[in-house]
Amino acid sequence: MHRLTLLVALLTATSTLMIPTPAHADDSDASAQISYALQMAPGGVRTAWNQVTWPDGTILTVEPTTRPARAAAAASTCPSGKFCAFSDINGGGSHLDFTACPSSNSVAALPQVFSISNARSSGTVTGRKGSTVIVTVNAGATKNVTKTIDKVVCAV
Repeated sequence: MHRLTLLVALLTATSTLMIPTPAHADDSDASAQISYALQMAPGGVRTAWNQVTWPDGTILTVEPTTRPARAAAAASTCPSGKFCAFSDINGGGSHLDFTACPSSNSVAALPQVFSISNARSSGTVTGRKGSTVIVTVNAGATKNVTKTIDKVVCAV
């Protein structure tokens, strides 16, 4: 009986060690996205396993891509007072958080942008392709992007 109890304990401990945590499960994917971001938008510094920060205050956060990791992660949100570009619709996925306003902010660090949030208390944010406005987002709102954009611009 003692041997059976020991065997069950050993198997339980071994199987628990083999289950990856959300951060480790997506570490290689985060590294690939961060490498892409630093190549497309040089000058940033990796500040966490899933984050890059640029001198102007722009922050890229790479969100988990596997289903178990996504389920364990909190929903993506745009921090109050900032405006954000997201890799998924409805403010989901990896995101760039911007503070510099009024200025033009490149979204090159993300392979694609599918939504923009304006978490400021006033003003608008536009998603643009060159000088063409693709989408306008009022304060406190999020909109999905249906065409390719290359920057977000805020107005006070």
